[in-house]
Amino acid sequence: MRILLFVYLMCYCCVCYAQNNEVFQKQFTQQDGLEIDNVQALEFDQNGFLWLGGGVNLSRSKLIANTNPTLLQRFNGNSFHTISLPGKNNNIIDIHKRSDGQFYIVSNKALYIFNPISTKFTQIQEFINGGISPIFEYQGKDYVITQNNLEVIINRIHPDAYLEEQFRFTTRVNRILIDQKTQFIPFEDVIVISDDNFPITFVTWEGDVLKTIDPKGFENNRELALYKKWINGHFQMNGQHYVLLYNNSQVYRIDPKAMGLIPIASSESQLPNDNVKTYNDQKGGHTIISSYKDQLSIQTLDNTKGLTTIYADKSFGPASGIEIASQDIHRDAWFTTNNTLHYIKFPSDIVTTLLPDKEIRAMTSLSQKEYLIATQKDGWHLFNSTNNTVKPYTVLEQGDVLKPYASRNFFIEGSTIWSNDTSGGIIETDTLTRELHYYRHYPSICMVRPTDSTIVYGTKGYNLMEFNTHKKTHTPLISTDSLDIYDLEWRETDNHIVASTNKGLLTYDLSSKEHAFYNDPTQLPDPFLLMGDYHPDYGYIQGSRSGIVTTFNLATKEFKTLYQDELQAGIATILFDDQDNWWINTFNGIVSFNPESKQTHRFSVKDGFTNNEANRYSALKTEDGFLVGTIQGLNLFDPEKLQPEVNTAQIVPLRISTYNTQDKKYSVSHDQYAFKEHRDAEVDTEYAFLPAGRHGAKAKTITLPSENRALEIGFALTQLDVTRNERYRYRLDDKEWVSIGNTQSIRFPNLAAGNYILEIEALDFSGNKIGDSLLLPIHSKDFFYKTWWFFLAITVLISSILFWMFRQQQLRKRLQEGFSQDLMQSQEEERARISKDLHDSVGQQLTLIKQRLQEKGDTDISELTHKTLEDVRHISRNLYPAILKQLGLSGSIEQLLYDIDEQTDLFVSADIDDIDHLFDEKAALHIYRFIQENVSNVMKHAFAKAISVTIQQEQKTILITIKDNGKGFDVLEKQKNNSLGLKTLQERIRILEGTLTIESNAETGTETIAQIPHTHAKN
Repeated sequence: MRILLFVYLMCYCCVCYAQNNEVFQKQFTQQDGLEIDNVQALEFDQNGFLWLGGGVNLSRSKLIANTNPTLLQRFNGNSFHTISLPGKNNNIIDIHKRSDGQFYIVSNKALYIFNPISTKFTQIQEFINGGISPIFEYQGKDYVITQNNLEVIINRIHPDAYLEEQFRFTTRVNRILIDQKTQFIPFEDVIVISDDNFPITFVTWEGDVLKTIDPKGFENNRELALYKKWINGHFQMNGQHYVLLYNNSQVYRIDPKAMGLIPIASSESQLPNDNVKTYNDQKGGHTIISSYKDQLSIQTLDNTKGLTTIYADKSFGPASGIEIASQDIHRDAWFTTNNTLHYIKFPSDIVTTLLPDKEIRAMTSLSQKEYLIATQKDGWHLFNSTNNTVKPYTVLEQGDVLKPYASRNFFIEGSTIWSNDTSGGIIETDTLTRELHYYRHYPSICMVRPTDSTIVYGTKGYNLMEFNTHKKTHTPLISTDSLDIYDLEWRETDNHIVASTNKGLLTYDLSSKEHAFYNDPTQLPDPFLLMGDYHPDYGYIQGSRSGIVTTFNLATKEFKTLYQDELQAGIATILFDDQDNWWINTFNGIVSFNPESKQTHRFSVKDGFTNNEANRYSALKTEDGFLVGTIQGLNLFDPEKLQPEVNTAQIVPLRISTYNTQDKKYSVSHDQYAFKEHRDAEVDTEYAFLPAGRHGAKAKTITLPSENRALEIGFALTQLDVTRNERYRYRLDDKEWVSIGNTQSIRFPNLAAGNYILEIEALDFSGNKIGDSLLLPIHSKDFFYKTWWFFLAITVLISSILFWMFRQQQLRKRLQEGFSQDLMQSQEEERARISKDLHDSVGQQLTLIKQRLQEKGDTDISELTHKTLEDVRHISRNLYPAILKQLGLSGSIEQLLYDIDEQTDLFVSADIDDIDHLFDEKAALHIYRFIQENVSNVMKHAFAKAISVTIQQEQKTILITIKDNGKGFDVLEKQKNNSLGLKTLQERIRILEGTLTIESNAETGTETIAQIPHTHAKN
């Protein structure tokens, strides 16, 4: 019996089952807000939101009374928003996006232009007595087919929003109805037009009918009508057009030259179906989605292989009314069936996922392409990387099938596998017989193999143990009853066991039997160590519970912090690629880390992984890439091909509900332009709300009436992605953040009166901010402002007070200005008097003394007297520049600068226009003093080596620029300290009715710019 059981198990194990990458699936129904009874159109707007159009299912319309059916909805990944169509409700049969981002919306009886941002409709034309087709695009132009009785009319939709007839032709049947089944397939010389009411027709661009295919099927003969041919689906691939015919499983290629349908010769070109829909995305990709009995299939066409199934669900059930939309059909797809919206994300071509429903533990290589995988609860599995297949690796204990529980390590020794089991101990397995033996002593958490005959393993709250594989005996090495040992490392060169524990790092010397323990918080920031590893350049590596990676030098006993996870996610395992990047597998994503540049990138489920939480002990570098186990599945990927995805999503408001005081009810606005201060153009979809930092263009304020201050705001991230797993939070006026999870709406039942800035942020799975903050100004009115007379009285009172204060301020200002002018005038008069006294009195006496000394021959005292006389003359000239009258303003300034250049080490450059005729004597004196005081300041304080003075005459002003290369000064600080010199300069320019600008810093020096109008010109 035991032999039979063993043979059965071996046969079972030999049958491999392919573990294909799993698709991500999600569906949305009426319970999620999908209100359209029969979806007939899907389209994405430029923000990435999905729009659904449709109407009432004709088969149910007579049974269900609905006078106001939902025809148009927007889906943001979380909620549906219903938009009302103008006029009489008619089913929507098509939504077509224009190049400017607006939509053409085709209903049964009308054609509209629709702006998905403002949600405004513009009717192009109404069709009362005829049908209308979906919109077709060809060479940048949009076409629509209409009818007039039996005439089929092909129209171009003019950019100015009217239909421009291209041609028409008459059908040879008794009745037609142009509708959503009508097909328009254009070529350079011919157009293929098909409908379920008339035969497939080849017609020229001038309207000449060249050929019809099987027209007899459309004659009034019931038997022939069963075999009529009309195009049920059309797609393009590699420049060729392919079609599917109604009630026909064959795929055909259109030959425009021969005007025929050529069946695809491949044996895999048959597509049995009850319902089919074909689709081309904007990138040129194509797909065919079909249902047959209970199976739903998504397929593509290959020129050599025929139809290839990329997804199939055999338990889907009957499907009707299939519509499909995708921005990249190779990545994901949205489709509708049976009043349900489905989303499918196809497996990543970078990350191969295996065992998606298993929690992965240990792994090791059995051969070049075979790997042994341990799961938490479902035993061992064998993975073959050649064909990406997985099969159970069944083991026996005394003839009974056994599933080892949570094995965390593997060691291969010939035909023996050594492992452990957290519920038992050490495991020995014979790879030939699959017979397993337990050597139980204490649950083994982790283990290493220092020698061929020993295994050292760690435990929780017991001992560091040694197991002899020859004697099958367990021996305690040291007591670790206060520690939980989570991982062990050993290197032959050191002959040390390095143990990562919950309280620090433990080392044990196998030679000397000595041990040491390290948990100094100054070196080991987080002593709760979950994993250990070894790198030849960095030594022993530890990963902690709070996401800190440290290195440990066994020789110096020193730790070094190398990486700190920004999410404080625990470190599970670490792998090293060939470019010296570290792949840190955390409890919240896989992080690519470069220890030299410190650059990091975090990857997650969005990038194709089965789960964000990596599992300890489950990572392996193979020749095919990295194997990384998680709590839900195994992932195989090439680190060189895994690149971070750029997230361009932005958070935008989509729905705002406030109370309308005129209608006495709540009103809902979907117009995103209503919350933008300026509208660039009616077709603009690149709108911008307040960016983070609050310095951008302001959004329009949301005003809440005092009668009812309730507010509800719906928002979402652009670039619809239901796998993004974002979270949201908000705050008012920089207060505490309020987390709202994945809810995409905020409601304030009664917002207190005041002005607010509502800030909304979106965070990804890592807690990183997505895009800019959405900032919305809100004004919540108070009842205090309801009485107009009170408001008017307060306004009059405040205005009066402000006017009085303004008049007083103006009066004080005039008095101050007059005082300043009088003071400066008095100063100039006093300077002139002192200058005259020095020149006429002191100067003459010094001259007389000098002459007497020269007569006596006292040369030394005579020279000293001469120097004193020159100083007195210099002081006199500075007190009152008499040269202003002699040389004029421009000449005086030039002489001033010339003297400074000659008498000091300062290098002076000047470029001075003739401005003598522009100013009277008083103004000229102020200008001269302004330049004199500036130059004096530079000489005294700037420690400059050079100064330049430029005076330029402009049309209405003169521009004075004084620039030095000195040490500069803090202008604001001088202004705060009421610097007298700075105030004097400002006052002189103010008297001249000019403007003064001073810019200064330590690197470039000081630049003073004065702009003075010609208001003081000479008479």
